[in-house]
Amino acid sequence: MATPTPGDRSPSHRAPALGGAAAPYDAIASQARTLAELLIATRPLWDQRPFRERPAPWEADMPEVAVWLRQLDVVSIDALEGDPCGGPPLPMTLADLRDAAAAASHVPVWPAAAAITGTTSAPMRGVKGRKQAQIAAFQRAVAAPLDRAAPRRLVDWCGGKGHLTRALAARCGCSVCVVDREGALVTAAVVLGAAAGVSVTGHAADVTTATPPVALDADAALVALHACGQLTDAAVRAAIDREVPWLALVPCCHHRVPSGGWRPLSNVVRQTGLQLNVNALRLSIADEGPATPRARARRRQEMCWRIGADLLFATCNEDPTAPPLGVIPRATYGLSYEAFCTLALAGRGLVPPRHWRPDAHLREATDATRVVRALSLVRGLLRRSVETLCVLDRGQALVEAGWRVNVGTFCDPAITPRNLLLIASR
Repeated sequence: MATPTPGDRSPSHRAPALGGAAAPYDAIASQARTLAELLIATRPLWDQRPFRERPAPWEADMPEVAVWLRQLDVVSIDALEGDPCGGPPLPMTLADLRDAAAAASHVPVWPAAAAITGTTSAPMRGVKGRKQAQIAAFQRAVAAPLDRAAPRRLVDWCGGKGHLTRALAARCGCSVCVVDREGALVTAAVVLGAAAGVSVTGHAADVTTATPPVALDADAALVALHACGQLTDAAVRAAIDREVPWLALVPCCHHRVPSGGWRPLSNVVRQTGLQLNVNALRLSIADEGPATPRARARRRQEMCWRIGADLLFATCNEDPTAPPLGVIPRATYGLSYEAFCTLALAGRGLVPPRHWRPDAHLREATDATRVVRALSLVRGLLRRSVETLCVLDRGQALVEAGWRVNVGTFCDPAITPRNLLLIASR
């Protein structure tokens, strides 16, 4: 299987620049097509379940890469998971793939507006520090475009308690309408708005079933910070169908799609024939980002113990057609390793073999986890490509409907790894 390399990259694998007042039609179309073609060409490398398919399907085609990855120690794996350039030098095949994926996924950084003054710079009570940092970064990125749009009303799409639009309204003097499925959150948004001196109305509605009865007209601007999957799709469709002149979206959780699976919104991506299942879409958010060391250690333990339970199940199970172990309740991860595996097997009517030694088995599971993480590094090189394509597909759908669109990063990944911001105007 051939992968594009930096030194031998066709024009279709060069990432177009998206800077300027608005991205021209071909810029987003070209980059979206490039990413789709890259993902189609590299499908064997990312379209797998690393914790289920062992060995990895591509190992027979790339034996040297497989051998190199399998000998990596945990420290090197940790470094490469955090930054593909931050650990030991990659074999040439992987380095070429890394560089090609990075070039195809590149988007510019949104230029920060002048320092925001007034009430928006004050700490927000009840809002965690990282969320406040995300809101502040969003404000800086949209300040100038929002000033030019000059809306009279901000519609906070799936906005929870309305923290984002309260902060924006304090700058632009708009009224706010918060839409969310949870009525209690909408009520809280109205109360918090009144306390902050902002005019806030609310609508409790499931935007995936129908566009809520909100005034999405020429006086409105639609904003969403981390609207998950189909919620962002619903925002794009609502903006196209109604008279909204301006929107700013930060998509999140691309794997949360309808039961029918992922459907590209744009003609450009649809025509490439690319298909992304939920497993592939989960890859787009698989980075650990700003997770604390404690959270990372907990995740490592859960990975290891789950792999250990699967290994033990494979030993005890005499039916080769039996499905693998299903979901194991998170509470059981607080038990000892022996108790965890025993309960996991009990759920399938099995017991550990008499000769089973939990301590030795845990060491085996620990090494198996190291190998799985190492092999998953290949898949991880294409994580940002999947994520960027999901965002550009929405942007391209807007372009095809006659909008002017820009896409860029609005903050450092340490604030949030879901940092791709799409701003569009009719």
